[in-house]
Amino acid sequence: MRVALLFAVVPAAQQSERESALSWPRLRRTPDALVSISQPHVDDCNGASVRGKVAIEVSGLRGVPDFRGTANFVGDASLDRAQRTVRIGPITVPALRVETAPEHAEAANKALSSALAGVTLTVAFDDLMAVMRTVAFPDPSPLPNCSGTQSVVMLQVNDPAPTDGTIAVRWVGAPAFETVIEGRLEGAVNCSSILFREPSGRHLLLHAGRWLEARQIAATQWQWIASDAVPAVLMEVSETSKWGNALASVPGSLPSRIAELARQLASPVPAPSDPQCGGGDWWWNPWSLQWVAACTKPLAAAPSDEPVDRTATPRDIRDDAEAFHPDAVRDNLLVGLDGRVYRRSGDSFEQSTPANGWRPFTIDRSVLRILRAESIARDAAAAARRTWKNWRMHDAGMKPESRCDRSASLGSRPLRTNQFLGAAAPPAPKDP
Repeated sequence: MRVALLFAVVPAAQQSERESALSWPRLRRTPDALVSISQPHVDDCNGASVRGKVAIEVSGLRGVPDFRGTANFVGDASLDRAQRTVRIGPITVPALRVETAPEHAEAANKALSSALAGVTLTVAFDDLMAVMRTVAFPDPSPLPNCSGTQSVVMLQVNDPAPTDGTIAVRWVGAPAFETVIEGRLEGAVNCSSILFREPSGRHLLLHAGRWLEARQIAATQWQWIASDAVPAVLMEVSETSKWGNALASVPGSLPSRIAELARQLASPVPAPSDPQCGGGDWWWNPWSLQWVAACTKPLAAAPSDEPVDRTATPRDIRDDAEAFHPDAVRDNLLVGLDGRVYRRSGDSFEQSTPANGWRPFTIDRSVLRILRAESIARDAAAAARRTWKNWRMHDAGMKPESRCDRSASLGSRPLRTNQFLGAAAPPAPKDP
């Protein structure tokens, strides 16, 4: 089955407005108060719903001092792959912690519940999973194991492709390897597939999201490896190396957890089926958040997976009093392990006080360590979002049309370092 990457060019002004609408914190004015929410902290995501915490600020509530606090939230989750966003909602608030006198808690809870009642938030995918702890990701659901052996043939880039389902690994010249992990793992640098070699002589081939092994590179029959028996050494492959995208197929690695999250999230447009055991190669595209077959061509389409109601009258979000809007003035607050509210101040952090002020926070090393890690993760999420936009602009023009193997899709696999691999693909054969 062939898969199409669906993208469309969005005018710069519209794209800029859309991106700003995804920023944090976000503000909503209700008849009773002004409510601000910061970037969510996710405690659990099971593929159908998201549960977590948000830092809040509420002001203007009659008879109640301005206050900060944390709110637990629960909402259904829906993934829009084309825009790399997740819609969460409608949101409910099962618990609220406010840093005010107890007599104000009921009024504060009512104001917050009113502001969030029935609201659906659109969150950048990277923002959502930026501060997800390991236990928050869905339980692993690896691709179904392939059993037995698989025919594999080593070919040069211009050799005819086999037609009997045999896996073809194409080389440019003689096989060449470089060190991946000193003394423990080498990687092929001039072939169409990800291929590793251990000092013992065992070779590990990635095909269609699964691993095969053989004792000799020239073996014609390779053995499939069960998902729970993938060699542990593969966990140590650097994500920014030329073999980094193999990690999406290494159970337990962060890229594999992110792939699982994207696979299991519900979506108005279902993802393509998982790759089959034999036949053509597939790879996980961390930017389109789906499995992609070699030689897949991007097609112009609607810029979103979400159904479009073309009969509805367009509304300017800035004039919509019922929506949360980006707030460029307030801080994007954090929720600490202790449930308190914090903000970043340069390279340090401050803790919210019951009097709605801030004080330097230096006393709890474990809380500080997590705050620093989560701040770095938020910055990394913003960088990933920028890289995704860069990939989307380049993807359509970087795939050769004259060859149909894994190398032909190299242009669509940017590294985390924002480098695109199109130039590394072997040259397409010339017409006779």
